[in-house]
Amino acid sequence: GLTVSTSIGNDYEVIYGQLEELAVEEGDVLEEGDLIGYVSEPTAYFTKEGSNLWLQVKEKDETVDPLL
Repeated sequence: GLTVSTSIGNDYEVIYGQLEELAVEEGDVLEEGDLIGYVSEPTAYFTKEGSNLWLQVKEKDETVDPLL
């Protein structure tokens, strides 16, 4: 699938993956609730789990736990 990277300020970045049919373009400013894209069909590795969204949060290029 496709990925979208968004800067959320203070050196934080959120990356969304396993997407298809994006609803945003480079340079768009997003607001809470905006549609980014649609989750793609599962790959061969996720046929049992079904469709899923891949999410990564980074602070200064280092992956961090989004729950913290």
